[in-house]
Amino acid sequence: MKRTFLIVIALCLSLLTGCGTVDYQLIINGNGTITERLYLPVDEQFFLSSGATPTQFLDLRNEIMLFSKNECESQLLTFYQKVENDSDIENKEDFKNGVSIKYYYNSEYFVVEYNFSSSEIRDYFYNIEEKSESDEESVSDNTKQENGFLINKTVITTQTKFATTSNGELLVKYYTEKFLQIVLENAPIVYSKIPEPEFTYSYVTPQKKLHSDAQSVELQDGFYIHTWEISGDDLEKTITFYTISANTAVWYALILGITFVSCGIMFLVYYVKNKKNKNV
Repeated sequence: MKRTFLIVIALCLSLLTGCGTVDYQLIINGNGTITERLYLPVDEQFFLSSGATPTQFLDLRNEIMLFSKNECESQLLTFYQKVENDSDIENKEDFKNGVSIKYYYNSEYFVVEYNFSSSEIRDYFYNIEEKSESDEESVSDNTKQENGFLINKTVITTQTKFATTSNGELLVKYYTEKFLQIVLENAPIVYSKIPEPEFTYSYVTPQKKLHSDAQSVELQDGFYIHTWEISGDDLEKTITFYTISANTAVWYALILGITFVSCGIMFLVYYVKNKKNKNV
């Protein structure tokens, strides 16, 4: 049950922020590939209506393009060098080709997209260490079985962890700060009008029976969206999922008991009625 739950939770995890700030999305596809996207809000209409000139907007967009280009190239170069120096990796070219980064502008957002061919390569890229035996034990401790008289409850706690850049910073925080810095330098009049980030963590599942401690749960297109509001200082917030199942042994005993009682009552009624008929 635990393994199934973890696979489902990885299907669609996203960190969304308030209007006018940075959006972060993490998707683990069915074939095992992983896509991460950062959406930097570069909406021309918003900037112009907030007081920026067309020239300021173009300069800002070009700055974001240059920043993203340099950041992506630097991260890839660091990754390639790490692979080359790692004697434990046999097919280095395949490992290198397992990571691609691209960036593009789609009229409202500037998008930086990371693609990984496997979770192993993604962990290696972000310097995420493999779990030791003690880590595996701590993970298993996050799953608790609460057995009641009529129902059983399986509770799983986890943290809303987000990927880090190669220098160890939280990806969302890193890009948000850089984006705001570029806005301040190129369009200071707009900078003060950008709202503070309001982070939310969303988990999407088709499982109706999966519950959580989320602030809201909405049904959209057959999927249940669990959403938590998270402060910028609590990006590794602990969240809880749980499933409820019937205690089958108890329910079977109750059903059998009710059946026996019903049969006993029916037999008693039949016996009494039959005895009265004989007396007549």
